[in-house]
Amino acid sequence: MFTTQEAAILAIAEAATALPLGHDARAELSSARSVLDDELFAAVEWVVIMINTFSRVSILSNHPVGSAARMGRSVT
Repeated sequence: MFTTQEAAILAIAEAATALPLGHDARAELSSARSVLDDELFAAVEWVVIMINTFSRVSILSNHPVGSAARMGRSVT
């Protein structure tokens, strides 16, 4: 279903989202490190961290979820 690289990226996303890290997550991260080079591994970590950060800020601010059209904003 996923390539080895895609599975490694998903493992990083899962590990960074579902804290604390358990034994299985640590094993998957170790496996991901063997698949991805250091630069890509770090880039994926930062992307996941930023997405999680923005999501948490949105949740805490009670930001409405939905399309701009449903929230009465014009879509251009």
